Amino acid sequence: MAFGTVRSWRSATVVALSAALLCTGAVPAGATTTATMATTAVAAASDSPPTVRWVETPKRHLARKVATGNQTEHETFRRPTFRWAGTDDHGVLRYEVRSREFMGTRYSSSYAAGWSRGQYPSRTSPQLRPRVYAGRTVCLQVRAVDTARQYGAWSRERCTTVPVQGSDLLGSQTMSAYRHARTSVFEGDRAETAWSKAKGGAVRLGVVAEPSAGELDVYIGKRRIGHVDARARTKRVKYVTVRPRTEFGWGRLRLVGTEGQVDVHSYVVLP
Repeated sequence: MAFGTVRSWRSATVVALSAALLCTGAVPAGATTTATMATTAVAAASDSPPTVRWVETPKRHLARKVATGNQTEHETFRRPTFRWAGTDDHGVLRYEVRSREFMGTRYSSSYAAGWSRGQYPSRTSPQLRPRVYAGRTVCLQVRAVDTARQYGAWSRERCTTVPVQGSDLLGSQTMSAYRHARTSVFEGDRAETAWSKAKGGAVRLGVVAEPSAGELDVYIGKRRIGHVDARARTKRVKYVTVRPRTEFGWGRLRLVGTEGQVDVHSYVVLP
């Protein structure tokens, strides 16, 4: 038999066998068709858990509000907006939100300071406006649940803090009048938390900075944790975070003037 004849016979046989397999639907063991691979890929993609991304979050440190009427501004709490978006092939059924809150000051033994955890009820709305009280830090995480009852991973944590107005510090010159609500600390004088003690990792102060402003030391109990220089070329509210190398235990927050005058606009104890 000539070589060309053998090749023609083999080609015809392969074509015939392929046609037979297609007609009967039979597939040799270990073989995978393109259709099967495509179906498997689609199924795997549709089984992916839902994901969540943040769309809007408040600033890490919120500025103290100033009164707009002829009254003293004493801000008890704020309601900042946290907004997110969920994505899933099946469709998002609901969201779960977990939170943790830090309170760096304790007014009595009935109010525990430090971190506490909370859980919000499941929700279909992709946003939340939690009540954040002055002097506290609130952190949120979100995850989605799809219509196939698959749970996505928790999102990255987002936190925000509401400060306490400066006039809550007991000093010799506490100004609670309209648009002031602050405490002035003079050289050799001091201002301190009247009824509460602090515990945490840092103290953030909002001071009125200007060319004639002075300086002060920050204490927790008898421990000096930092120094603040309020001088600046132009008048503005300047925020300074004093963070010692190690966390501080229970003690009264005290601001001791070392030079000139410093007007304390706000303060908060941070984790």
